[in-house]
Amino acid sequence: MKYYLRVLNNLLKLKANKIRRREYIPNPREHLYIETSSLCNLECVFCAYSKKDIAKIVMPNELFFNIIDQATEMGFDDFGLTPITGEIFMDKRFFEKLEYLETHPKVSSYHFFTNFTVLDAAAILKLTALKKLSIFSISVYGHDQSSFVHITQRNDIAYRRLVDNLQTLHQILAQADLQIEIGWRTYKSFDHITEGDDYGLSRSVIRLRDSYDIPLHITKNYDNWGGIITDKDVNGLDLDVVDGQSMPKIGACSLIFYKLQVMADGQVNACACRDVNATLAIGDLSSQRLADILSDRNQTYMDLIDSQQRGEFKPICHGCSFYRSIYKYNPVYEYHSKPQTTLEEVYKTLERA
Repeated sequence: MKYYLRVLNNLLKLKANKIRRREYIPNPREHLYIETSSLCNLECVFCAYSKKDIAKIVMPNELFFNIIDQATEMGFDDFGLTPITGEIFMDKRFFEKLEYLETHPKVSSYHFFTNFTVLDAAAILKLTALKKLSIFSISVYGHDQSSFVHITQRNDIAYRRLVDNLQTLHQILAQADLQIEIGWRTYKSFDHITEGDDYGLSRSVIRLRDSYDIPLHITKNYDNWGGIITDKDVNGLDLDVVDGQSMPKIGACSLIFYKLQVMADGQVNACACRDVNATLAIGDLSSQRLADILSDRNQTYMDLIDSQQRGEFKPICHGCSFYRSIYKYNPVYEYHSKPQTTLEEVYKTLERA
């Protein structure tokens, strides 16, 4: 009953803010997300990676360089490199891409997530020399060997590589500065303070947190990836999948304005979070300019905005639990560097593109 009361209360607030035209949209030129790799070495049971239909590839350097050049001309200066589903270090030329960002005069910063199982000690050390890397986020799955294997569907070799890398990182941070945060996803019954195996996944994570005051975010509820992932996918594991069907959807999702992603194949997708098959694609850089795609000249993009404003959502959005209405403030917005904007101002930005 309490859950449904919260849903009803949220619905009423969204409708009231829509009537009053109270809109909360992060600046659409603050970040651009680029998927440099749609390949992953893990197949986590709660992730849509194994179910996606689009190509699992690495973005060519030439395409990446061109995207950065076009984006910076439009005013973008911060870039998110985390794939929707993928691991950035599956790209053997990833450090070449980072070097381009480091030396580009119009790039101020970039950031990314990694599962931290592909790197070696030399690669970890190279990260410490990056000046424009604003935050380096590590996603840890499981709390011991058994939970890691069951969640990631990989063997103990990947597990030991992760633990070794965490221990290497601990040693390197004693003499180097690197902004890090850790996202920890494991069983809902796990007590990270008291449990864990002797070898050390949980011990290594806690040691990093305590030694270097690293932010640690623990997730025990798992997103449904727009309905792609269900309870059946985590059957037998101590995991819960969040249902997005009952979430009220009033107004466009703010993600289609400020969190777009260029996919590894060059498609520009209006969601960098959960649309794993790019069903919200609004253009393709193999035949279009970024400035033309992110403008009111792009009817596909304008139709997407208009349809969501009318309450018409594509299947991936209809079942999404990550939806952020433009009529509701989200606490994560306080970390954004540029002022929030309104739908009217967004349209003006699209006119100037």
